[in-house]
Amino acid sequence: VYAVPPVQLLYASTRRRRRAGFDSARRARARRAQLDGTSARGASSSRACAALYEQRDGTCSRLRVHVRHLAARAARRDDHERLTRAEVLAGELELCSCLWGCDGVHSGWPVAEVRIVGRETPRSAGRMCAHRHWLLLLVLVMLRGISEVRTMELGQNVLWFEDGITSYFVQPPPDFNTTNDPWKPAVVSDLKPFRKGALRMMDAGMTNRNNVSTWMDRRQKGEAHQTPDWSPQGSKGMAYEWMILLCNKVGINCWVNVPCRTVSAADAFALPDYALRMALLIKTGVDMHTVDLKPLVSKLTTMDAAALVAAGGRRTGVALDPSLRLHVELGNEMWWEPECKNYSTTQGKVMGLPDMNGNLHNSWYAFGQLQVIRAFEAVFGHESKTLYRQFSGQAGNTWLAGNGNPHMHVLDSPTYNPDSIKLEGYAIAPYLKDPATSPVAKSLAEVVESCAAFHKTLAPRNIELIAYEGGLGTVDKTLPSIGEDYTKYWSAMSTVINGTFCNYGYASAGSGKDGTGNWGIKPYPGAPPNAGWTATQAWAEAHN
Repeated sequence: VYAVPPVQLLYASTRRRRRAGFDSARRARARRAQLDGTSARGASSSRACAALYEQRDGTCSRLRVHVRHLAARAARRDDHERLTRAEVLAGELELCSCLWGCDGVHSGWPVAEVRIVGRETPRSAGRMCAHRHWLLLLVLVMLRGISEVRTMELGQNVLWFEDGITSYFVQPPPDFNTTNDPWKPAVVSDLKPFRKGALRMMDAGMTNRNNVSTWMDRRQKGEAHQTPDWSPQGSKGMAYEWMILLCNKVGINCWVNVPCRTVSAADAFALPDYALRMALLIKTGVDMHTVDLKPLVSKLTTMDAAALVAAGGRRTGVALDPSLRLHVELGNEMWWEPECKNYSTTQGKVMGLPDMNGNLHNSWYAFGQLQVIRAFEAVFGHESKTLYRQFSGQAGNTWLAGNGNPHMHVLDSPTYNPDSIKLEGYAIAPYLKDPATSPVAKSLAEVVESCAAFHKTLAPRNIELIAYEGGLGTVDKTLPSIGEDYTKYWSAMSTVINGTFCNYGYASAGSGKDGTGNWGIKPYPGAPPNAGWTATQAWAEAHN
């Protein structure tokens, strides 16, 4: 189905009854009453779907509604956007009044009002009746370019290493000065099913403990200790060169984190030096180490590896495959991670950012993230289709993303965003917490509804909802029932996440190497499949 704003798209999916069927309206009303009386508009649509998940044990049929839209960035991007979906009982969904910019938002975009209507044949003006056993689509297209909307793309988070067994590197550890490839083959084969998503490197760079502020302090490619672990030596994580190599080997989009202290209020509106050099390394494989970049800034988008080497750089790794997408994130969860939160509050004060009821740190994050995006655009180009422009927020806290509130206030300000950068995505972490271990655990229906609230907030800005983390947390991945739980979770999330979802995480032993009590969905790379991994891999293979 194509929807072009501001055209209304009307269609219905139903079965033609062989007789007049005067009882169908009564049955429809009864079904709506069963679903908490929702005619499912906006957040109510999530409640309706959530109720279906609860009532039908998550096995309801999927009707995929392909929606294309006019977007301000359509000319900038030709990669896949998002595919909107509705999880409904087959033949019992009616989508109507599809108006761009409407308040009703379901499963990814401002698409429609969702109503469970039984098998009633709509008779009101502007609605089309469907023939038996098939879906009639009315397509209205006008004006100009259309860009495609993407589905949820399941990816993974690289986690920290704890010993030789859980390490992603070959054992014994190679000489990083001489090796061309330190990765275990099992890591590449394990991650292949997730290559349509992204591989997030937050823990690979030990972002929460990484306090470097200058490029020369970063982990160098040839250093002996490349292991992201909890030792003093591991606080810098691994070199970016090895992260890029892994993404290329898997063929997966790359998600990197920039240490929070590399952006400072002291030179607030200058392009962050660390981010500039990081972008050059990722794009070309060339490390510019101490070369003065100021005379080169205006030419960086056109300089290839040879030109950078001629300007004094040295090739230290491979460039990221240009067919892959690049996500860049300042810090990690800077609204609560103590070191970065405190640093952000201090910088926000120096900068004179609005406090907004104790939210200086959130205002600074938004400003710092925009500076990082500016630096990467200076290298990849303002119209780059490789670079994905995003903010990260707190699941359940739509206030941060609301108009006039910290994130969007900074984004909308010509003072703090003079380049008028537009976001493509807003990332959250919609975990389904285990009721046995968390007193504030939410049901799957509540998580879906929370995500739908973000859509309602973000839809007027044409911003996708993605997930930097999420999953079932530290539940026992070996329990047979966990496989079904993961399948339900991914299916539910696919109705509300319309882009990358990085499961947290791929492989880590946590409290033990038997698959229990850990964050990793596998205890170590190449481990025998457990119920959680089998279900997640199967879902990715079927939907990615």
